[in-house]
Amino acid sequence: MEYPAREYLKSKIGENVARLRSDLHMSQVDLCYAADIDISTLSRIERGEKGSSFETYYKICKALKVDMHVIFIGTDQK
Repeated sequence: MEYPAREYLKSKIGENVARLRSDLHMSQVDLCYAADIDISTLSRIERGEKGSSFETYYKICKALKVDMHVIFIGTDQK
């Protein structure tokens, strides 16, 4: 069964992670090293193909130096 909202959210999270990483001039390898995650995991997240665990999103946000809400809503405004 497909869940369009879930697919949309995965896509938006991926776009936001990729944009934030790019804004910091980080490669995928740089982010994976900083977040201690596998390159294939990050690649699939950025393409919107994979949702991930809270822990993985936390590690990505910590490496990007942003609050967790930023990858979900796409802004650093509180």
